[in-house]
Amino acid sequence: MQLKDPTEAMQSEKLFETELGVCPPWYVKEARFDGAAKVFTIDVDFKL
Repeated sequence: MQLKDPTEAMQSEKLFETELGVCPPWYVKEARFDGAAKVFTIDVDFKL
């Protein structure tokens, strides 16, 4: 997923957190799409 503005990435990550029901201390660290491989990856992490 190619986003030009860092705030777009942040909004995208918040959207995925909401849709997936990810709650603190967990958060979506990154979401990316590889069009050539047809793979969508969502990295979930946690904060202590």
